[in-house]
Amino acid sequence: MLYKREVNPNRVNLLTDLQFDGQSGQTRMNLSAQYILKQSRISIGVDSDLTMRTTIESNVSQGVQLSISAELPQLKQEGCRFGLGLTMG
Repeated sequence: MLYKREVNPNRVNLLTDLQFDGQSGQTRMNLSAQYILKQSRISIGVDSDLTMRTTIESNVSQGVQLSISAELPQLKQEGCRFGLGLTMG
């Protein structure tokens, strides 16, 4: 089940996602927010495993986009992930 709420149209969106597996009885939940700025988009989310994810996408110039993302797992003691991306064209 997915629910999306536009707090400020074309600016701020809140999303929730709830999944239930009838065979195993497991549930998963995801809460996220998206902020759309003039030349950037910021996405922040946390799931039922308390894994936090953040992505920042910015249009540097026409045809060039910079993406920065990070993932921080809380319950699974894995390492943090960090990524950079540059799209041209």
